[in-house]
Amino acid sequence: MPTGPQANGGTNRDVTNVFESRAFLDSFAEGLIIHDLEGRIIDANSAATTLLGVTRDQLLARTPFDSRWNAVKEDGSYFPGDEYPAMVVLRTRQPCIDVIMGVDVPDAPRRWITISAHPLVIDEGFEGVSSIFADVTGAIALQDTLRETDDLLRIVAQNAADVVVLASKDAVAEWISDSVTELLGWTPEELVGQRIDTFVHPDDLGEVVNFRADSPKSLTATFFVRLRQKDKNYRWTAISSRRFTDHITHASRIVSSWHDAQDLVATRKQLEASEARFRFLAENASDIMVETDANFIVTWISPSVSELLGWKPEAILQRTLAEFIMHDDLPAVHYERASLEAGIKSNNIKIRCLTESGSYRWMVGRVRQMRDDKGIVTSYVVSLRDIHVEESIRRELESSEEHYRLLAENGADVIILVGADNIYRWASPSSIDLLGVSPNEIVGKGPTDFVHPDDMELIAYSLAHPTKDVYGVDKIRYRQSNGDYVWVSARARNVRGDDGQLTARVVALRDISAQVLAEAAHSASESRLRVVLDNQSDVTAMLNLDGFIEWITPSVLGLIGWRADEVIGHRITEFVDVADIPGMTIVIGNVIAGHPAEHEARLRTITGDERWVATRAVPLFDRNGETTGSIINVRDVNTEHLVRARLAESEERFRLAMVSAPIGMAVIGLDRHFLEVNLALCHMVGRDEKWMLQHRVPDILDPAEDPLDVHMHAEALSGHVIRSGREKRFLRADGTLIWVDHAISLLRDDAGLPQSFVSTFVDVTDARATQEKLRYQATHDTLTHLVNRRDLYNRAKHLQTHLARTGDRVGVLYIDIDGFKTINDTFGHFVGDATLKVVAERLAAVGRIDDVVSRVGGDEFVILLPALHRIDDASSVAQKILKSFAEPINAEGSTFDVGVSIGVALAELGETADDTLRRADAALYQAKLRGRGQSVVWDVDFN
Repeated sequence: MPTGPQANGGTNRDVTNVFESRAFLDSFAEGLIIHDLEGRIIDANSAATTLLGVTRDQLLARTPFDSRWNAVKEDGSYFPGDEYPAMVVLRTRQPCIDVIMGVDVPDAPRRWITISAHPLVIDEGFEGVSSIFADVTGAIALQDTLRETDDLLRIVAQNAADVVVLASKDAVAEWISDSVTELLGWTPEELVGQRIDTFVHPDDLGEVVNFRADSPKSLTATFFVRLRQKDKNYRWTAISSRRFTDHITHASRIVSSWHDAQDLVATRKQLEASEARFRFLAENASDIMVETDANFIVTWISPSVSELLGWKPEAILQRTLAEFIMHDDLPAVHYERASLEAGIKSNNIKIRCLTESGSYRWMVGRVRQMRDDKGIVTSYVVSLRDIHVEESIRRELESSEEHYRLLAENGADVIILVGADNIYRWASPSSIDLLGVSPNEIVGKGPTDFVHPDDMELIAYSLAHPTKDVYGVDKIRYRQSNGDYVWVSARARNVRGDDGQLTARVVALRDISAQVLAEAAHSASESRLRVVLDNQSDVTAMLNLDGFIEWITPSVLGLIGWRADEVIGHRITEFVDVADIPGMTIVIGNVIAGHPAEHEARLRTITGDERWVATRAVPLFDRNGETTGSIINVRDVNTEHLVRARLAESEERFRLAMVSAPIGMAVIGLDRHFLEVNLALCHMVGRDEKWMLQHRVPDILDPAEDPLDVHMHAEALSGHVIRSGREKRFLRADGTLIWVDHAISLLRDDAGLPQSFVSTFVDVTDARATQEKLRYQATHDTLTHLVNRRDLYNRAKHLQTHLARTGDRVGVLYIDIDGFKTINDTFGHFVGDATLKVVAERLAAVGRIDDVVSRVGGDEFVILLPALHRIDDASSVAQKILKSFAEPINAEGSTFDVGVSIGVALAELGETADDTLRRADAALYQAKLRGRGQSVVWDVDFN
């Protein structure tokens, strides 16, 4: 090979002798440059001139200090000549590996290369430096794109409304988003390096510790704990944690999302207390309370069913209510249900209910619907009051004689006929049920024998001041046979003779014990309700039809700073921000029309600040169904509103980041429909946004890649990986295929359920093409395009491994062109190169599909023959090759005969590829000695 000028003015023949030919240098796919001891370039291969965009002559004698390099570092700064890898090796006599440098190539964009320089030592003498370099422009561009994407994702995590925490498996904080300051008062720097456990309330530590101890059984967990704030108070926080393994360091780590749950926990406690009070009252009421689902299947029933009907509650659960109602009464029940669904006000209905003994008992039922936020009926609440005695008496009186019909029309429980002298003349049999005494035991006695002494004054007053012939006492106590008293209402009708004189009184006594108890319970409930309202955090107010506040809870002071007495008498709109008055006016108008209404508005506080509240108003009706005013509940949602605003702002930032991202990005539904796409993705596949949003991922995929895409989405859904990425072929609108690095991550909703996917798309078509080209250049001869020496050895080693596994044999043909130097000397190197190409084509044509044909240097070729059984099989292929050269060849217009000599060997078990090739080369040498143009099989004597 040619050599460059030397430091001493001579020519370094030792360096030159390292290389046998120019073909050896040019066989390298990487660029190769040789520097002398002064740093000057004395030689370079063809790959070097191609990568640098200059000729070999332009490279010779250049030094790293030549201004024509115009090289830069990765950060864009100037690359000094003394920092070039070759100069570093000259100074240190040590290798300088993988240095990245940017060079300006003529008429082309800047090219990035990676350089590795090594000392060139010959016969223990330091003779110069060899520099090997490769094009990494595509990798650098991809690295910059990934770095930008990583920065965008970090911005999204840093500005999320919830607090995002990355911790080690031992719960030591490694990174925390800035939102932790708003939640707890701490800065991220104060928490990083601290154990999260030290901030958890001691009573709540169990859940957190159990989650870590449960590894790897549970990868995710959600729990409510109290976290210590910087002011040493504790705040309820909802924590969602996921355990994962870092695919880079293989370390187990935990990522968590913290959400403020202070208001949620307070509301939950109020709800639990309210439900407990309801259960207590329902379970202790004398009436039967029933809760059913939307299909009237019983889901809960009060214990009083045992006393009234004899059933145990558990015997009725999960059965339809119709099973316990007499068939004849079911139409009334169905009619009432249809009326409720049509929006007609609920009425009392009389039905007969089945007892545990098989008989039926008269009850008065009332049904109420329970609806969800969408107005859909979710359940029914049914109250049943026992009226069996009253109904039995009423029906008995209807069939009695005519002189008892007056008594039946009063519909009372116990009917007593009282003489003008106030002595009882007759009593109905129902006296036994109410008082425990028979009618005979009542006849002949008077009110003083049964009425409680404290209530006699009411009886005396009613008798002394009758305003008409029908009168009564609402509530008095009558003595029972056991000495106890029962609460009854008494209604009396005067019976007069033809002369108008009083002859008797008909008195009806009705058992109102349950009513009295209910009124007492209601009074107590109202007292408790008043305590709850006075101490609740929400504000409840009663308004008249004009919107004036008539009553309001004391909690208004904490909400807007005014006391209740300062607010009463004012219109509610006086405290509403001017911009929200129209909305509040609409709410009041809807309530006056008899419809509940909701609205969010800003209230003005005593300091002039604004505070967002959620209002719900329901109408108040009088007995005639006319609207008299409204009850309005006001809840402080200022924090939630600000959080929603910040969330919307965060989502807008994410949308803008997605729109402006240089790589393709998309939000994809669980059914692989595109929900959102950015412009970069549309340009990548040649489609507009409208088309994309009407299609699914398979519509832009090479059909052969669809199973892989399905697997990646399933992999993301499984939760085993945070991000699933693969290279796949995508189909552009014009029908061309592009290679895309496609990555998928799963998005979950607040409940932790899969919601959608976020996908990134990076076009790597050019990078893959460059890689394939580099791979081909590294493994093939640039002239004949046959396998080169390096790849031949790799394949030979693989076949040797296959030989040990299957027992097949590998044949080796070592081939040399006879008289090739004469061809070069006679016709020139152009004809010589053309001759090598023709020889390569004939060798490839004779070989089988699995045979490996390679050029190992100059005019020498090697063919590997896998899956042979004996040496004769290899000799047979050698004979076919010799016959293929019986015809002359034509190269660059010249026609002449060409012959070859072939050495044949069969690989032995246990020997290396080098050993087999040496034996084939020895057989080739024998073929040359024996006159050329023939094949010779290796023999042990050749050693």
